[in-house]
Amino acid sequence: MHAPLIWTRNNFFLVVQTGTLCLCLENVAFDSIYVIGLCFIGWLTSIIWFVVIKEGRDIQRGWRRLVIEVESVVFKSENAVPLSIAKKSLGEGHTLSISITTQLLIFISVYIMVWSLLLGHLIWEFTRF
Repeated sequence: MHAPLIWTRNNFFLVVQTGTLCLCLENVAFDSIYVIGLCFIGWLTSIIWFVVIKEGRDIQRGWRRLVIEVESVVFKSENAVPLSIAKKSLGEGHTLSISITTQLLIFISVYIMVWSLLLGHLIWEFTRF
């Protein structure tokens, strides 16, 4: 059985991020442009990861709205169609809820902050001499 695309995508980014972070932290005492470059790559891929997840969520929500519109035309009702009922029960956009994509975005934001701090520290140490 295949994992949904969101999990395959996140597993790829998580492996890249964790591997890059471990490699960077292992060599952090080694002052070189190599370690700074490695941190920049980690920072950049974490931003790309954030954008991919956010855009995927926006695309899914756009398709859901489109299907709800089509359902209301086909079934000639806005109340008795499956996605409309699901939308009302979830309260998307109306109540504070933390979806899996929101949790992932928070998690990725932590990676972005770690990379930013590490990159800033290394650049400061590198230019200090």
